[in-house]
Amino acid sequence: NVGRIDLRFPLNLLVRDVEVIQVPDTLLTLGSLNVHVQAMPLFKGKIEVDDITLQQVTVNSADLIEGMKIRGVLGRFFLESHGVDLTDETAVINHVELSDTHIGLVLNDTATTEKTDTASVPINWKVDLHALSLKNVSFSMQLPADTMRMVARVSEASIKDVSADLKHQFYGLRSFLLTGTSVNYDTGNTQPVEGFDPSHIALRDIRIGIDSVLYRGRNMNAVIREFSMNERSGLSVTSLTGRVFADSTVIRIPDFRLLTPHSEMNLTAQTYWELVEIPTSGRLSARFNARIGKQDVMLFAGDLPDTFKDAYPFRPLTIRAGTEGNFKQMQISRFNIDLPGAFTLNGGGEIWNLTDSLTRNGSIDFDIRTQNLNFLTGLTGVTPDGSIVVPDSMHLAARLGLDGSNYDASLKLKEREGLLNLLARYNTSTEA
Repeated sequence: NVGRIDLRFPLNLLVRDVEVIQVPDTLLTLGSLNVHVQAMPLFKGKIEVDDITLQQVTVNSADLIEGMKIRGVLGRFFLESHGVDLTDETAVINHVELSDTHIGLVLNDTATTEKTDTASVPINWKVDLHALSLKNVSFSMQLPADTMRMVARVSEASIKDVSADLKHQFYGLRSFLLTGTSVNYDTGNTQPVEGFDPSHIALRDIRIGIDSVLYRGRNMNAVIREFSMNERSGLSVTSLTGRVFADSTVIRIPDFRLLTPHSEMNLTAQTYWELVEIPTSGRLSARFNARIGKQDVMLFAGDLPDTFKDAYPFRPLTIRAGTEGNFKQMQISRFNIDLPGAFTLNGGGEIWNLTDSLTRNGSIDFDIRTQNLNFLTGLTGVTPDGSIVVPDSMHLAARLGLDGSNYDASLKLKEREGLLNLLARYNTSTEA
């Protein structure tokens, strides 16, 4: 059923009140479609679109698509494009808007896979998009037997000055801003556990700002100007900033910094394209530093007893780690974990032929010195009261080694007059 069709001079099409029904389902309803295209440029192989507007659309695929069902509503879609040249294969899209749109996708187990011919002619189009905006848009997806469900809602998003040259593989973006967004991910049918639960992730108040994105062969650049969000468990990211840079020789992350109300982490890394092409040459170096507050550590404590959570020291856990080398020789040049008043761990080592399971070998040394570990007795569910004591001032020296399929460990633990030596070996091939 079509309520009204108007075709006005020269090329202005207006369609209202469309219904597509396949009893008992209504497959499509359309409030209005308005298309306004300039006529004269068409004779020169050019398209000037003053207005394409879709409003009040509902979609229900019913059983038309094997293996999936799509339901959704589209409030308003608007497109303005001045500068589509069919001869030169260039397109300029001035403005795109999408608002009040909600799409749901349900997949089932009946989908069949058919082989298709993926050969295609080269695509040489060059496309420039000046502005795209989203308002009140959501998407949901559900996999068979309720094993996985995902919902994403966008309050507002804007993209400015996107360029894509498909022939020369050049892509660029001036700015991307996303605000008021939430994402929910659930798998399985269990209830969320206390703290962070990877099977039940609920992010809200997401804000992302990205600038200066460039991709042209080996030349790449992206700046994360801002990122913040809150998670169901109480985890909160107040700031994430960083930059990725690459030229014909080097790939760099000069500074990647993450802040929460209680913690701080930063990463710097550098490698060379030579390492990507020949993993046994080139070089990779990376440095990681973190200062993690008790509040954030406890988010990952799950269902551990409250007695342990209460007794855990109210001090930041600091981590310092560094590595350099390549897949032929990788050095762990700096590794330190420190919980003031509880323990200090230092380590380092090297691994050869990292990606070869037959010839790889190496060793890593650890040195752990403890102070007061009595908070660990809270794991029993009893408030630490001295009835159970973990000795203090212990020293543990350990070496972990590997040689092909052989793994070995040697540990020496000293506690005042006590001494424990432990040697262990395991072969993954013979399982001996």
